[in-house]
Amino acid sequence: YPEFHKFYLMKGQIEVQKGNKDRARATYDLGIKRCHNSIPLWVSLSTLEIDDGNITKARSILEKARVKNPLNDELWVHAIRYYNILRHILVSGMSPGCRKVGIA
Repeated sequence: YPEFHKFYLMKGQIEVQKGNKDRARATYDLGIKRCHNSIPLWVSLSTLEIDDGNITKARSILEKARVKNPLNDELWVHAIRYYNILRHILVSGMSPGCRKVGIA
C-alpha cells in the first residue's frame, strides 16, 4: 500500500526515535511524493526541520504544502506557529540588529 500515508508517518517517527534524522527525512519525503495530500506528513517533515535547526527549510516545506493543499486550514495554523517560533528566536537576542530596526 504505497499510498497509505500512515506507514510513512510511523516509519519516520521510528527513525526519529532511533536518532536517524536523515532516514526520517527521506521517509517523509517519499511519503509526500506518494501522498501529497497528507497534511500530517508535511507537518512532520516541517517539525523535523525545525527541531534540527533548519528554520528556513521548515518554512519552505510549509509553503510547498500550502501550494499543493491550498484549502487546508491546518497548514495555515502550522505556518502561524512557524512564524511565532521565528519571532521568538528574533526577540530572544539571536538577532539584536533586527530588534534595533524594529523587525521583531
